[in-house]
Amino acid sequence: MTHFFNSQVPPRDTMEKSDKYLIKRCWLILTFSVFLLIILGGCSIKRQWIQQTTQIDSLQKRVAKLDSMQRNQEEILWGLKADFGYRLEQINEKIERLDAKIEDNQYRVGRISQKLGLRTTQSAEPAVTNESSQIVTDLAALYNTAYLDFTRSNFDLAIQGFQEYLKLFPDTELSDNAQYWIGEAYFTKKEWQMALIEFEKVERNFPSGNKLPAALYKIGLCYLNMKIRNKAKEYFNRLVKDFPNSPEANLAKERLQTLR
Repeated sequence: MTHFFNSQVPPRDTMEKSDKYLIKRCWLILTFSVFLLIILGGCSIKRQWIQQTTQIDSLQKRVAKLDSMQRNQEEILWGLKADFGYRLEQINEKIERLDAKIEDNQYRVGRISQKLGLRTTQSAEPAVTNESSQIVTDLAALYNTAYLDFTRSNFDLAIQGFQEYLKLFPDTELSDNAQYWIGEAYFTKKEWQMALIEFEKVERNFPSGNKLPAALYKIGLCYLNMKIRNKAKEYFNRLVKDFPNSPEANLAKERLQTLR
């Protein structure tokens, strides 16, 4: 009986070794499983990370492309706006020249009317009539000659003619016009500093003249061309405030929008 029992039950040491072996094997299997899961999980995470990175790169490229398109559109828009503003300025200058011609014609008609009136009393005051007629003739001829030089782009001759006019006739209905066209001649020659000086004379010597709004606008442009933006904004704002209904005020508003 004792022999039978001993033959069926393994020794205690053998059982302990077997248990240790099983436990060790289980740990190895568990460790390998965990390691395998980590590897497989890591691969999955890596794939997700690569996909997300690719998506982010794609989005960044699309955003950059959209930003580039927006900048190009803004540049095109500003270019069109600047071109429109330039054309509007040219139209305004042509209008100013036409206004000057109209003013000159009106002035000449008025003087001719005066001359006709003087001729009715020629027998009573012949000396006065002759002198007045000569002054009127000289005044109109001098202004018209200077203005004709300006329209023909003979700016130096135009400046000399208008300066001579102001020297001889400093206080007539066309004196502020003559001063303005001196500044305009320098401005067209892109001599900004000289143009600024002459336009300021319109403001200083003829504060109630009809050329003051145009002179203020051109003063602002002179400062803008000389890269003095704060002074340009100062004159544009002043023009909008003091002469809100003038054509130059609308031009000044356009300029102010570009200077923000």
